[in-house]
Amino acid sequence: MPLIRIKFFPDDYNLYYAFLEGPADTTIEHTDAKLREIARYIMADGPGCARSAAGSAGFVFNEDYEQEFGHNLGTVTVPLPDRKVRAFRDPIAHLDAMRKRLNERFAGEGFEIRMRAEKDGPPTGKDVNIQIVGPNERAVLELSDALLRALREDPALGPHLTDLTDNRGRPARVFRLDVNQSQDSGTGIDPRGRRAAGRRRAGRPLHRRLSPQRRKGGPQAADRSGLYRRPRGGTLDPGP
Repeated sequence: MPLIRIKFFPDDYNLYYAFLEGPADTTIEHTDAKLREIARYIMADGPGCARSAAGSAGFVFNEDYEQEFGHNLGTVTVPLPDRKVRAFRDPIAHLDAMRKRLNERFAGEGFEIRMRAEKDGPPTGKDVNIQIVGPNERAVLELSDALLRALREDPALGPHLTDLTDNRGRPARVFRLDVNQSQDSGTGIDPRGRRAAGRRRAGRPLHRRLSPQRRKGGPQAADRSGLYRRPRGGTLDPGP
C-alpha cells in the first residue's frame, strides 16, 4: 500500500504578530506610541484584512513562547477575519506584503520590525537552527559572525531568508546616580530628585534637578563639576 501524504499543520494561519525593537535607550512611552501608529496603519486596510490590531509595549516572544522584556520592545497582535470575508486569497503572500509595507513605513532610525504568523499546532521554533559550540568563546563568536554574514550575503539563499538572527543575549547597562554627601550642602538639589535621577535616562542635564535659584547662575551657582564624575565604564559615580 502506498504511503498517504498528510500535512498536519498547513502553511495557513489566522493570526500574525509584528514585533518592534528600537534602540536600547528608547522609553516605554515612545515604544507605545510607535505601536499605536503601526496598529492604526494596519487597521486602515479595512475589516477584510484584520479584525483588530492590539499593541503591547515592553516585551516580545519567539516561536517557543519565550518572552524577552525591555522598554524598547513591543508586539502588535493581528487576528485575521473569517476566510469568507477576507480581502485576499493567499495568507502567506499577504504576510509577505505586510512585512514589506511595515518595514518601509516604520523601520529605520534604529527601529526594526520582524513578523511571523501564528500557525496551528505545537511550537516548533524556527525552520532551521544552527548551533555552534566550542571551548573558546571568542572563536565561537567569530565563527557565528562569519556564518551569519555568509548566509545573508549568499545571492542564492540570502533573499529567501526571513528573521535571520544570531539569538544572542543583548548587553545591558545600568546607570546609578549617587550624591557625594561631602559636597552636597549648598547645591540646592531636591532630595526627591536624587531618588528619581537613578530612574531617569542617563544623559539628562543635571541642572534639571537644581532649585530655580541655582539654575539662574550668578554667585550662588558654584562650580559643581566635582559633584559627579563619569568613569570609562559609563557608570556615574560620586566624585572625589
